[in-house]
Amino acid sequence: MTMMKKMRKSRLKGILTAKLHFNPDHSSESQFKRADLVFSNVKHGKESYEVWAYLNNPKASDRTPRDINKGYAGRFIVFGHGGCFGDRGHCDYSTRKYSTYDLRYRHPLTPVTKIITVTRALNYVLDQDKWLQSVTLVPIIKRAKRKDSGRDSSIMNFEDMALRLYS
Repeated sequence: MTMMKKMRKSRLKGILTAKLHFNPDHSSESQFKRADLVFSNVKHGKESYEVWAYLNNPKASDRTPRDINKGYAGRFIVFGHGGCFGDRGHCDYSTRKYSTYDLRYRHPLTPVTKIITVTRALNYVLDQDKWLQSVTLVPIIKRAKRKDSGRDSSIMNFEDMALRLYS
């Protein structure tokens, strides 16, 4: 089962949130062995950053403890490339064409898929609240100077997020 959602900016600066309703009582997927949050086409051409995911905690921020009882589900890290320093068109990954049997490496800036396995956190949320209501993402830029680091939703650029359940 897959449920996709687009993210929107939270009331708190630098945080993204999505309403993601999953009620196992009204689903054929009530018994699952694994649950993943899948982020499609994550772009990584700018700075490096880390993303913390919280379930059913729309007030989560970079100061929220990473504990399961606070809704913390996991994280992923994006190694950014720091921008483009090549000639015109050098960093345009969308212009390259590949055939099915092409053995060349893909362009280094081709968007990637990121996965957070949230099975334990989702089971905890379902035990406490009986259903999943929202996902909150806290993107945090890590810079050389600590005072320049912090949360920034503009750095995170992806197509969509999906909750995938496996039985």
